[in-house]
Amino acid sequence: MDSVLPPPSGQYLISDDFISEEEAKVVKWLDSLEEAKLLAQATQKPIFLDFTGYTCVNCRWMEQNIFALKDIHKTMAEDFILVRLYTDGGQRAEENLQLQIERFNTVALPFYVLLSKDDQFLKSFSGISRNPEEFADFLAL
Repeated sequence: MDSVLPPPSGQYLISDDFISEEEAKVVKWLDSLEEAKLLAQATQKPIFLDFTGYTCVNCRWMEQNIFALKDIHKTMAEDFILVRLYTDGGQRAEENLQLQIERFNTVALPFYVLLSKDDQFLKSFSGISRNPEEFADFLAL
């Protein structure tokens, strides 16, 4: 049930391997690929796209157990423009879902994509991994 509910206060304090709740709040997630492309050009950083859903249990699991690991968090926060696109709710849900289908030929959640600063596809990662090294390898460019 933990994966369905929003993370409780202090959830990130499980062990020394995880970031604090304050560290998690510092990271800026955009909700627009267009905005991310402009920022990627300005900063010369690649884009990390997170296709997610409000009702996606595996998405919450990845956020709580992989994204919250200190090394993964550091890489994501420092090396990428982060974009979270919800496909099952919100004002842009239909637009986000169509982007995922048309550009990446999938509706899988979670679905992660790395794009170059010039919006070129680099690689993707579908589903969850309980192996932090596997996800770290995905983030390595």
